[in-house]
Amino acid sequence: MMMATAPALALAVAALAAAPSAPRRATGRVRYATAHRLYLDAGARDGLLPGSTLRLLRGDKQVATCRIEAVSETHATCSGAGRQGDAFALPNAPASAPAPEKAAPPLSEAETARRRHALEAARFSKVEYRGPAPLPAILSGRTEVQLAHTSWGSEQFGPWQEERVDVWVRGAPVGGGFALYADMSARRWSPPAGASVRPATTTQLYVWEAALARRPLDGGLTVALGRVRPWSTPGSTVIDGAQAGFRTKGNLEVGVFGGGVPDPNTLAPSFRRTTGGAYLAMQSVGGADATLRYLRNEFRLAYSDGPELGRRYEGEALAQISLGSVLDLGAQARASRGESGTASLDAVAIDAGLRPFESFSLLGGFRYQGVSVLERDGVASAPLGGAARHADLTATWELASWLTLSGVSGLMKDLTTGAVRRYAGPELGLPRLFGDVGGISIGYLEEDGWSAGRSGFLQVLTRRPRFLQILLRASWFQTRTPDGLAEDELSAYAALSAQLGPAVSVRVAATGRAGGYPGTRPLQPPGTLFGGTLDTALSGRF
Repeated sequence: MMMATAPALALAVAALAAAPSAPRRATGRVRYATAHRLYLDAGARDGLLPGSTLRLLRGDKQVATCRIEAVSETHATCSGAGRQGDAFALPNAPASAPAPEKAAPPLSEAETARRRHALEAARFSKVEYRGPAPLPAILSGRTEVQLAHTSWGSEQFGPWQEERVDVWVRGAPVGGGFALYADMSARRWSPPAGASVRPATTTQLYVWEAALARRPLDGGLTVALGRVRPWSTPGSTVIDGAQAGFRTKGNLEVGVFGGGVPDPNTLAPSFRRTTGGAYLAMQSVGGADATLRYLRNEFRLAYSDGPELGRRYEGEALAQISLGSVLDLGAQARASRGESGTASLDAVAIDAGLRPFESFSLLGGFRYQGVSVLERDGVASAPLGGAARHADLTATWELASWLTLSGVSGLMKDLTTGAVRRYAGPELGLPRLFGDVGGISIGYLEEDGWSAGRSGFLQVLTRRPRFLQILLRASWFQTRTPDGLAEDELSAYAALSAQLGPAVSVRVAATGRAGGYPGTRPLQPPGTLFGGTLDTALSGRF
């Protein structure tokens, strides 16, 4: 029996060794999508790298792009617009290893002895090893710089010019497990004579984030210092301070945060407003075939002090869940208790997405804003705004790869003044009217309430050659004044975006507007007003 089994085992081992490895998949999918972030079912194991750009496909057409923010072994997050189920191509798998060559026959004992003697007799001078110079952290591929220029002009005002330098650093490693995160913009205005510039200076520097952070994906101590945009703390503002927490390997994180809140107009450091508190966050990602594909819960308890709302305690919670490929739900709410002991519900947001069929989807949302805030305009403050409700619903039906029908609707009510605004309208999309080059979309919107009117648009989008995208849009707006007169406006928009290389892109956009006084049609004298903008930008990723 033993002698019969040995040949069988040898054959089995040989068969396993000769069997090809499992084929590497060529595409990934979006598991869950929010308004500005996508969660992917692929990660570093599939060749994804932070900072790289993915093209999202729906069927056989490209619908959007997104940029990878963070990557784990099997998952990744991506900033951009898309929806659950969108596909993307994974980096090409490495070429298969060539078949091993037949081994050469062993050397004779005499030849082996000769070569050993020659090797022992050889003399070699020592050379100091000099490895390649490490790249600075700022050149790690996670830094993006944009140079931009914008001009405004009209018959009544202008021209205005703005030169702008925007910088984003998304986790550039600096050593010790820490990474640099930054989001800032330097701007220079050239206003016409007699015009005022907010905030009363022509040169401005805005810093939304400038922090050193340690955020290990596999669990451990999490720390951020500097101008921090706190993570996993729903509703929290930017702070000049610190955040610290501990994350388990099961994606449960608990921690504290605190610091001064920058000036809301200039973002200059200030301690007139302060906040601090604790947070708790949990996240779970299921398999592609799991009923529960995504679950996220975040909680924040904080104390804040400022001249607008005074001293108060806040509590905010966020929950998101994705059930299969059919239902997505999200909710967020904030409540507070002031120094006087008065409790209030400050804000509520609910979002839902339903896809009962692959070609049909419903997206809806509800917003409640319960805190009045000061609306700043120039050097004065006007106590506008206040408690309000907003609801919207969008239905989309993809009848074919070349035909899409949509309907949008919404209702808003200012609970302070009682003003109501409603809108509804259809949209027709022909994304493949020009084949692989592109297509068009047409839409109309009817509005009534305190701001009654109607609008329509015609849009053309082309994507050939692949590195170039051109968008052309013509729009018409009509608003009814309180005394019943119609105020019409025509608008034309053109934008060109080109990816000049793996790390360089350029964008040029222009808008022209022609509007008449109430009761006067555009482009017909007297009273037609003309205006326009020109925006150019050059972006590079390092």
